Amino acid sequence: MMKRLTNTKMLFLFALRRDRLFLPLWILGIVAFSLLGAQLFTQVATSSEELAMYAETMRNPAMIAICGPLYAEPYTYGIMYTQQMTVWILILIAVMNIFLVARHTRKDEEAGRLEVLRSLPVGRLSVSAAVWVMTVLANFLIGILSAIGLTVLGIESMSMSGCFLLGGIFFAVGMFFSAVAMLFSQLCSTSRGMIGGSFLTLGVFYLIAAIGNVSGGIMVYFSPLSIVFKSSPFARNHAWPVFAILAGTLVIAAAAIYFNVKRDLGAGLLPEKRGHAHAQPSLSSPFGLAFRLTRKTALTWIIIMLILGMSYGAVFGDFESFIQQNEMLQMILAAGEGEDMILSFMTYITLIMSLVTSIPVINCTLKLRAEEKQQRLESVYACSVSKTDQFLPYISIAILLSVVLQLALSFGMWLSASAVMEDSLHFMDIILAGLVKLPGIWLFVGISALLTGLLPRLTSLVWAYFGASFFVVYIGRMMNIPEIFTKLSAFGTLPNYPIDEFQIIPFITVTAISIILLVLGFVQYKKREVQFH
Repeated sequence: MMKRLTNTKMLFLFALRRDRLFLPLWILGIVAFSLLGAQLFTQVATSSEELAMYAETMRNPAMIAICGPLYAEPYTYGIMYTQQMTVWILILIAVMNIFLVARHTRKDEEAGRLEVLRSLPVGRLSVSAAVWVMTVLANFLIGILSAIGLTVLGIESMSMSGCFLLGGIFFAVGMFFSAVAMLFSQLCSTSRGMIGGSFLTLGVFYLIAAIGNVSGGIMVYFSPLSIVFKSSPFARNHAWPVFAILAGTLVIAAAAIYFNVKRDLGAGLLPEKRGHAHAQPSLSSPFGLAFRLTRKTALTWIIIMLILGMSYGAVFGDFESFIQQNEMLQMILAAGEGEDMILSFMTYITLIMSLVTSIPVINCTLKLRAEEKQQRLESVYACSVSKTDQFLPYISIAILLSVVLQLALSFGMWLSASAVMEDSLHFMDIILAGLVKLPGIWLFVGISALLTGLLPRLTSLVWAYFGASFFVVYIGRMMNIPEIFTKLSAFGTLPNYPIDEFQIIPFITVTAISIILLVLGFVQYKKREVQFH
């Protein structure tokens, strides 16, 4: 067994060196997000009466589905923080682990780097073990730094034991999804399939958690994103859910190790679909090739957005009756009619989901750079293909995908809302609420295109802007951050239709900025040298 782990320490140090920028930024970003959220809630609710009012807000099924259950009373800062922040922090941790494992396993295998390492005195499991140790370190640092930071803040009702229990939850869920990513790296033969499978698993667990939290049934125990609330941080402080998640992690990790030993280098355990003997006519054009490379991801995300839309639309029926019976909630939202608050909630959900739509759209735009990094463009440019022919298809597909995803989200939301509400929301209101956010998504396309053409080695900067926009959308409005930061976010200047009237000037302005960035990126891409080696 020890021969299979030869030089694991050296590979671990090598992996740390490669990620000396990537990993600290992820860790510090997640820890900062967790600490800022805790500090924020002390400013949002300054008295026990205001905490009670927020508790009433968070009792409705819609908010329970999105965030989590109200698991203890009275509603304190600790319980408020756990209910409203935990799921989002856990999702960020899961995303970090998926990308980290993919970078050092399947992506290295695709690029041929793993074959070079295997030619040296390295054990068969050394690479996986090194990656596993690195994820343990990363998740431990997130957990311990968050626990210490929350304790140092000294917020009322947030005890040291509760803070360290939350830190343990962060560590356990992070390790769980690193094990899931390790398993998919053995099952799938491509990094695209591995990342897609891991994110699909994350999405399924989120949906299970949403359903389980609302119903309160046994489904709560089948998702790491919902079973964590059974630990009741800052209330009963049960540790068994953490150990349950770690036990599941060990089972998945053991399966990943077993499959790693059994499979061949460069192959996956899942059978690959046999291709055609001859290429289809559509592959004779750059657009056809780009579409072929992105179609599976696009189809998966269309299904995901449709399901998410239907899931959120299904809670409108309960939300409507909840508003009508709750005068305190009407006072909090400063609206006299339930319909106004339903529209406000629908607008907010559409805004959050527009950020989710931006994820596959950004990935589609950056696919050209990914193909360049994998050195696959040399064979393309060896044919009579210009840089224009290669650049424009990915941009066109990204823009088209953004429209289709927003329509899928809006249609799914309207479909389920019309089934559960007596007076359903207007179809065009929901559709336009999604379409009016398109310029914000296109802004991410423009930034991605500009970085691809001008700074190809720094294309990851678009994710930093994405994170800042998410922070402003989800937390910024509650923190009363300066308006200039709100305006600088991707969706800051766009109207929140149908609550606000549609304004054509912001819509055209953001669209024009996106076009300018696209043009600049295109010009720079035509000027620069393409990386072939």
